[in-house]
Amino acid sequence: MIIRTLKTSFLIFFAGFSSFAQATSYYVSPTGTSSGSGTILSPINFSTAVSKSLVAGDSLIFRGGTYSFTSSQSFSKSGSIVIPIHYVAYKSEIPLFDFRTQVYGSNSRGLNLSGNYMHVKGITVQGAGDNGFYVEGSNLLIEQCTSRWNCDSGFQLKNGSDNYILNCDSYRSEERRVGKECRSRW
Repeated sequence: MIIRTLKTSFLIFFAGFSSFAQATSYYVSPTGTSSGSGTILSPINFSTAVSKSLVAGDSLIFRGGTYSFTSSQSFSKSGSIVIPIHYVAYKSEIPLFDFRTQVYGSNSRGLNLSGNYMHVKGITVQGAGDNGFYVEGSNLLIEQCTSRWNCDSGFQLKNGSDNYILNCDSYRSEERRVGKECRSRW
C-alpha cells in the first residue's frame, strides 16, 4: 500500500514537473498587437492572448494599463489538477479591465472565469454592466484582485466548486439603476 502511494505521488510529481518544463509565458499589453511574439519586448493584445491554445502551466502575464471592453471577456482554458493556467499581473503593475462602455444588463458581465484549475492574480475589473468577476469554473485561485463600480456584485460565484478567493477587494458595486443606466459607474 505504501509503495503504491509513493508510486502515485512520484507520477503526479513527475507529470507536474514535465508540464512545468514545457510551460510558455505570453506577455499581454493594452498596446500589444496581434502580430506580437508574446515576449516582454513584443507583447500581444488581449484578444490574441485569450485565443491562444493554453495548456497547464502556461501563463498570460498582463502589463499594467487600461484594457477597454464593450462586451464580456472570458478566461476559459483549463489547467490540470497538478498545474493551473496562470492569468496574472506583471510584477507590481495593475492591469485594469474597464467595462464602463458596456451596456447595463444581466448578461453584461465583466470577466467570466469558466475554465478549471486557473490562477488569477492582480487584475482589476471595473464598470461592468452586471457582475465584475463571474465565476463558473472549479478549483480556481483568485488573489489580490479588485472589483469596483460594477452594476451588480463584484465577485459572483455561480457554478463550480472548490474556488479560493484570497486578499481580494470588492467595493461600490451595486444594482442601483435609474432608468436604463447603472449608477455604480463613476
